[in-house]
Amino acid sequence: MAGTCCPQYTIRLDTKLFKPGKKHRQVMNRFNRFLSTGHKPGEGSSAEGNRQSGGKAKPNESWSSVLREYESGFGETGKHRFQTELRPAKATAETFGLYKRYQVAVHKDGPRKITMGGFRQFLCDSPLTNSPIHYAASTTTDHLPAKYGSYHLLYRVDGQLIGISVIDVLPRCVSCVYFIWDPDWAWASLGKLSALREIALVLDMTQAGAEGMHWLYMGYWIPDCAKMRYKSEYVPSYLLDPGTNDFHLLSDKVDRYLQAHHQGYHPFAEIESQVEITTSIGARGASCDGGEGNEDVGMEDMDDMEELYSFPSPPPPGFGDPWNLDEMICEDVLVLLRGLTKLKDLEFNKPDIVSQQVKELVAAVGIEHMALASNVSSQTNKDKDRGIPVMLRRLIKFKSMDFELAFWQLTYLVVAPRRVYKQTYHHKQTKNVWARDDPAMVVLVSACVAAAGVAWGLVYNRSFGGTIALILRMLLRPSTSPFLLSAEIELTGDPGDFLLVSLITAFVLYLLTNRLLLAPSSQSAIDNRVEFTYAFDVAVNSFFPAFLSIYVALLPLAAVVVRSNWVCLFFGNSLFLIASVQYVYVTYLGYAALPFVARNELLLAPLLPLFGGIDFATYFVERIKQCGVKYVFGVPGDYNLELLDYIENDPDLVWVGNANELNAAYASDGYARVKGTLAVLVTTFGVGELSALCGVAGSLAERLPILHVVGAPSTALQTSQSLLHHTLNTTSSFTTFSTMSRPLSCSQALLHQIPPTTPTAWTEAFDKTLCDVLEQCRPGYVEIPTDAVHHKVSAEGLKIKPPHPHSAPPPESTAASLPPPSAAQEMSAISSVTSESTTAASSDEVTEYVVEEITARFAKAEKPVVIVDACAGRFGMASEVRKLVEGAGVRFFETPMGKSLLDEHHPLYGGCYAGANSLDKVREEVETADFVLYVGALKSDFNSGSFSVSIDTKITIELHSFTTTVGYAAFPTTDIRHILPRLVPKFHTVAGKRGPKAAHGESLADKKKAGKVEGSTSTPGGQEIKHAWFWPRMGEWFADNDIIITETGTSSFGLTNVALPSHATYVAQILWGAIGWSVGACLGAALAATEAPERRTVLFVGDGSLQLTIQEIGTMLRRGVHPYLFVLNNDGYEIERQIHGWKAEYNDIQLYDHQLMLPFFAGKSCKTPYESIEVHTPEQLSDLLTDKAFNIPDKLRLIEVFMPRGDAPAGLIKQARLTAEANAKI
Repeated sequence: MAGTCCPQYTIRLDTKLFKPGKKHRQVMNRFNRFLSTGHKPGEGSSAEGNRQSGGKAKPNESWSSVLREYESGFGETGKHRFQTELRPAKATAETFGLYKRYQVAVHKDGPRKITMGGFRQFLCDSPLTNSPIHYAASTTTDHLPAKYGSYHLLYRVDGQLIGISVIDVLPRCVSCVYFIWDPDWAWASLGKLSALREIALVLDMTQAGAEGMHWLYMGYWIPDCAKMRYKSEYVPSYLLDPGTNDFHLLSDKVDRYLQAHHQGYHPFAEIESQVEITTSIGARGASCDGGEGNEDVGMEDMDDMEELYSFPSPPPPGFGDPWNLDEMICEDVLVLLRGLTKLKDLEFNKPDIVSQQVKELVAAVGIEHMALASNVSSQTNKDKDRGIPVMLRRLIKFKSMDFELAFWQLTYLVVAPRRVYKQTYHHKQTKNVWARDDPAMVVLVSACVAAAGVAWGLVYNRSFGGTIALILRMLLRPSTSPFLLSAEIELTGDPGDFLLVSLITAFVLYLLTNRLLLAPSSQSAIDNRVEFTYAFDVAVNSFFPAFLSIYVALLPLAAVVVRSNWVCLFFGNSLFLIASVQYVYVTYLGYAALPFVARNELLLAPLLPLFGGIDFATYFVERIKQCGVKYVFGVPGDYNLELLDYIENDPDLVWVGNANELNAAYASDGYARVKGTLAVLVTTFGVGELSALCGVAGSLAERLPILHVVGAPSTALQTSQSLLHHTLNTTSSFTTFSTMSRPLSCSQALLHQIPPTTPTAWTEAFDKTLCDVLEQCRPGYVEIPTDAVHHKVSAEGLKIKPPHPHSAPPPESTAASLPPPSAAQEMSAISSVTSESTTAASSDEVTEYVVEEITARFAKAEKPVVIVDACAGRFGMASEVRKLVEGAGVRFFETPMGKSLLDEHHPLYGGCYAGANSLDKVREEVETADFVLYVGALKSDFNSGSFSVSIDTKITIELHSFTTTVGYAAFPTTDIRHILPRLVPKFHTVAGKRGPKAAHGESLADKKKAGKVEGSTSTPGGQEIKHAWFWPRMGEWFADNDIIITETGTSSFGLTNVALPSHATYVAQILWGAIGWSVGACLGAALAATEAPERRTVLFVGDGSLQLTIQEIGTMLRRGVHPYLFVLNNDGYEIERQIHGWKAEYNDIQLYDHQLMLPFFAGKSCKTPYESIEVHTPEQLSDLLTDKAFNIPDKLRLIEVFMPRGDAPAGLIKQARLTAEANAKI
């Protein structure tokens, strides 16, 4: 376990005590309903379906018997017939076809990588032979395996193969190896059904009298892997402690402990000392669904189970203590698993691994099935197994070689050599060796060399004997000189002698890497050493591209390159130079694929005179400029200062420099909203990055592409765990803060964890995170150590443009054009956001179906409406929505988070819809529609009137960034960016033919009169400015292209129902709702607007919220922006008063003299003009708004508007009541 990337625990299930939980029964019932009625989830139901639903367990009926009914029932009365077939593991065209579909659709493997030979080797060839299984004489066993060994359990519906369970049947257990399922049957949860069927198989074998049959082994359980979590749903399960080889109950407390301490191996003795491990299965329950299943299992049951997996004491004679196998000589260990194991396919060259494997065999199948022969008489066979390498033995097994895979690897060595080593880590995990055990590559390269020898012999008229000698020389004979080209073009020399040169190179690099290039932590680990066979494997790979350059390319040009003029010499030497570069580079890639080789960049030393590089900080600066970034926000700190030098010295970038990190995060948020693309936030390690997290969290919640860059201590200081300032004085000080940021980031690139073994290692990791940020519209985290700033990297990545941000209008993303990260970099680019956070992987077939379904529904509608919500803007689709509603003549509405995405002065605009918090006329029209297209829905409480949206699901189509729903059906393989552009012409066609009647256009005055938007009244005669008049009056003052920013509270609710001008941009943080956010966001918005000087930036903030982030007004003055700052002085936190605590002191604040604020922040040297204004009455405000000089944004203006305490917009009062009611619910 010490050699793996994360702890992996063998997990097994006690099948005798297992009972299915609620989730399992739902899966069985859903599948049963399909078999009986033909209805899939989401297709609705019928009376017939209700009558024939069947299949639920009757009282006192075994769940496994119900499961088996599926395989025999519904042939006569049901719609479909379900069958299973247990057959020995064998590769057929049918099983390989399903395997290939599964790997391509689910694991995204390239079709060319999937070969019949690979499938046979992976899931069919088995080291298990077929010893008979002895059942009780009186039982029927036709449906059970007759022999131990490897099997395929096939699942068919109406004869169609839909799933394959690959299992090993062993004494005492069935082991799950792999499960393959048809992607078209994803709705059926076949994984759960297969697990239940495998459990039933164990129970059937137990009932039939198979000796000792009891357990289902479910592979590995990885605490920190979300894809492994489902295994803990099957209880009671047990984990194998690899330190002691005891099995321990996987209780809730153990589960939580291992998740919290998921790095490194933790002995269960340590866990027991930390938590009180449950001693009764009843404490955990036998189900993950809240106690369903075995509720009352007492200690007597625990005692019985202990006997099932404990070792007898003392052990059988001759076996020895199974826990002291490390002391034995592994070459003298012969495992006799009742004839199950083909020992000729096992290797005993790594004692510690063999010892551990023997222990796990003992723990799995029981010591009674094992025996030790320490003095085996057949010494000949033992020497044969130990002395002949596996690859040489397989040379005589021609049919077992995977030539198809070897051919594609040869192709990739030429066009994409990095891909050849992608499977190295996987091969280690499955075969326990780094090197290939298939000699097909050596055979193919040798054949190519021989073919080249024949060609050379024919071209130069060699005799048959001379040609054979040339071939042997090219394959075998060493030489002491470089390539010598004689008049006859007799080719000799080191690079040409394939096998001997490859062996010599492999031996030299084998010694060099193991003695000089291993990481310090790996030098004492036997398993973490370069194998000689792997070194030879790399040498073979490196030879082939060089062979093509020298032997193949040189053959037709040989008569030219032997001439002495400089052109011919230049051309010939260029070929040899290309061959040398290819050889060195492929060699380097091979050793870079090994995680424990730390300094393999030294292998590139011969190429240093040929290639240069740029500083990583230069790469970072150029990349963010490619993304359209002009202003960079943040606060300097000693760990990011040298990075800031590069930003400040670039003429195309401006370092803003904020008052604090929280304000910098808010400013980045505002910049990204207005600019519609990437914003960059730079903080320092620890204290700086933590200060920014509240702002980063808001950007995560509201889907904004923020790149959070953290300057960190050098890799050397982090590796040595130095006690530095800004650390916590704990052993994990250098990973704690990035771990805190993981849930708030869609992706992370932690450069100190990525050895810069290639010139592109860090740039690829950085680009991976940048791509995720741009495509997911969520924050990403990049940690740059101080020594990485000046580290030389390749500039090649800059030739490839970054993906088009999904926050901007299409074209579609080009993220695929960026080079993929290596396995090590992918491990450090950690994604912690679930699949719902990413845009869907498009399926054209599904997309076309969904488009046709939506169009058909639209064609039948009489009163269609379109609702535009936040994610339509976050994913750059507002322009597509405008084309759709205008072309189809459909009434559209906006939510509070979708305000200003479309033109609110448009005749088709119907108002702002927020459930019960809408104007009555708006709510009536939306909720009586017969077709609702909900674009970019984000149904938060403030955005939906505390979840009071009342629209029939059956008539609703929702387009999300990660899925599409039509009624009750969800389509996760298509999304808003794929559906909406295709809907536009379809809706236009329908509307032009016989579609629904277009909504009658209304002027803004008509809408105000009808009560669909709020309109202003004449200036009131009183002396107080109240919200009912103030907000409509401000709506009249706004101009086209204004950027309007509202603080959480009275401001955001005040403008909800006010129609904003055409092309205005409305900015509000309605979901996250951090008070004070708007001041920092105003700075970012104002800087984004500097590229269009005619745009005004207008901020509305309450006096309470202003106090949280007031310092950023100083930054506005320093940076010379000219926003209008409307400060609403209503003596405290009004929104909180409306929700609770009308007279409570905690809603009061210390009142500031706001008229002194600008002179205070400006100081004596500020060059930005500013003006402070007080407004107390409606008349004063009206006079101000009509003043021509005031309407010119030529200075920073602070307008303090005095409003009575207790007054609030009607929408806020209604929402406060809804929120108070929701908070009071139990």
